[in-house]
Amino acid sequence: MVIIQLEADEAVAIIAKLNAKGIKLYDLITDTINRYFPAAHTMDIEKMAEGYKEMGIINLQIANGDQTG
Repeated sequence: MVIIQLEADEAVAIIAKLNAKGIKLYDLITDTINRYFPAAHTMDIEKMAEGYKEMGIINLQIANGDQTG
């Protein structure tokens, strides 16, 4: 969680500077969220389980120190 605290006059000053540069606060917040907080995605549980099965032997070899594969 990110908590940002601003005094009201600080927020007004920031918004005024952004507006002077032609930047809308809504767009800035939206861009920031999209860049740093990617949308959650759903996973296909059956495909994940199959992937774990396929990689199981390789993971076991690595865990046992076999780097030759």
